[in-house]
Amino acid sequence: MIFTFRNKTELNVGDVLDITLRIESLIPDEDFEKNEVLDDSDYAHDYDVWFYKGDQFIGSSEFQIEAGFCPSFSDDIEEYIEEEMPQTYADITEYEVFDVDKSNYEHQTAKIRIKAIKKV
Repeated sequence: MIFTFRNKTELNVGDVLDITLRIESLIPDEDFEKNEVLDDSDYAHDYDVWFYKGDQFIGSSEFQIEAGFCPSFSDDIEEYIEEEMPQTYADITEYEVFDVDKSNYEHQTAKIRIKAIKKV
């Protein structure tokens, strides 16, 4: 997994972060052209996650899951946040997830409100 910080943004209690999870199935065109029912798990998937504070881009994560495998967060943005926040933003010790939209499997969004930050 590659995580990239665009810039060092100060995060404070009360800040809201917008998180977007994009999932792309890597299905070759020739498989689509066969007009058969495709099993999504037979193909690798690219995952991109973007973090914004307001309109300011603060970081992203990119990774690929091979065919036949499922990520530990089961393709669910809320599970991704729960699993990855401690590694991605270790200073955030408490947060609230809200405004979750999972209506489109390939493009999920959520917001988190920072409730506590580790004192340095």
